[in-house]
Amino acid sequence: MTDKTMNMILQLMKDVLPKDNLVPSSFYWARKLLSGIGLGYKKIDACRYDCALFWKENEHDNFCPVCNEPQWKYNDGKEKRIPIKSMWYFPLKPRLHRLFMSSKTASDMRWHAEKRIDVEGSLSHPADSIAWKDFDKQYPDFARDPRNIRLDLATDGFNPFGNMSTSYSMWPIILIPYNMPLYKCMKDEFFMMPLLIPGPLAPGKDIDVYLRPLIDELKELWNGVETNLLGWTTKGYSACPCCLYETDSKRIRSKICYMGHRRYLDNDHPFRKSKLFDGKPETRSKPREWTGEEVLLHLNNLEHKFDKLGKNPSKRKRKRDIEEGNWVKKCILFELLELSYN
Repeated sequence: MTDKTMNMILQLMKDVLPKDNLVPSSFYWARKLLSGIGLGYKKIDACRYDCALFWKENEHDNFCPVCNEPQWKYNDGKEKRIPIKSMWYFPLKPRLHRLFMSSKTASDMRWHAEKRIDVEGSLSHPADSIAWKDFDKQYPDFARDPRNIRLDLATDGFNPFGNMSTSYSMWPIILIPYNMPLYKCMKDEFFMMPLLIPGPLAPGKDIDVYLRPLIDELKELWNGVETNLLGWTTKGYSACPCCLYETDSKRIRSKICYMGHRRYLDNDHPFRKSKLFDGKPETRSKPREWTGEEVLLHLNNLEHKFDKLGKNPSKRKRKRDIEEGNWVKKCILFELLELSYN
């Protein structure tokens, strides 16, 4: 939606509402209003090949510190400068603060500890999960105060033009506060979008470059964040991020299918003896579960093998060796895990 369209909408609202209403007269003043209450945003330039952000120590650079590509599409050497690529960062702290400014939402932020009914054997809220309870055991000081915020991070690409023939992929990063009951925290009004990553191409493993401002802010807040952006690529024969090296897969026609689900059944389950699934009984035990510490230690040993981030066309792809498995990077979110272990 263009600025002119927003101006027309705001003007229409101002005309329809009673005289002396406080609706901003233009999109410019609406943004000033949001910025004044702490809901503004920062525009951060990025390398065209997703190598680095022109932020913090690189803020005043004119060339990418990794591939030496220029920052500017147009630069007259004075005031007018047009960056090649930019992302939008919406600071998280003021948005979290506002959850506690209303007595109703402040009460909802304690719902998981004060009003949730814990039913044995039932999973009706993330607070019922093993991961949540295990985190509480490891960090009792954090768990003791129900106001401490549990955030879920999610992302996916979409085409903002709504035209599938136009190749463009924009990636919003969404944070969901799980302190609230599900019928509230899963509503749009409680979703927070701290990052909007531009296209036209999906960031892929280079998403870590764009996550840097958010990770730095989360470090300050010290929140444990569970994520699926681990750096284990979900393509190929070893795609399962839970089974890792023990992924059971095979090609059926043109598709790779993931098998061996009967390994998770009890040893005396009748399905284990059945030959109706893949023509043979299942005698294997379930794959071992890797702890966060084990994954982190393993990745630290592999870190020197990973390619640098960025999509510079001069960079050649390298075939991963057996030890690397499907790991393509050490995800930036592991920094939060390392922080919690220290």
